Amino acid sequence: MKRILLSALLVLMLPLGACSPTETASTPEDSVIQPFVTGAIPDQDPEKLQRLYSKLADYLEAELGVPVEYQPVT
Repeated sequence: MKRILLSALLVLMLPLGACSPTETASTPEDSVIQPFVTGAIPDQDPEKLQRLYSKLADYLEAELGVPVEYQPVT
């Protein structure tokens, strides 16, 4: 009876051990943040799109905290 109870306890403990958090989940110090690149279909004057979407890129960069670039689609 004790052997069955001990076996059942071990079987139940194994999945719980797999759920423990790991130390490697943090971001490494030397990692490079990739820029967020956005684009638009050129249905207007490209210079006007550059002005409009550079404002959007500045806003997103401030809100997200990552570099944002606008690349026009050709």
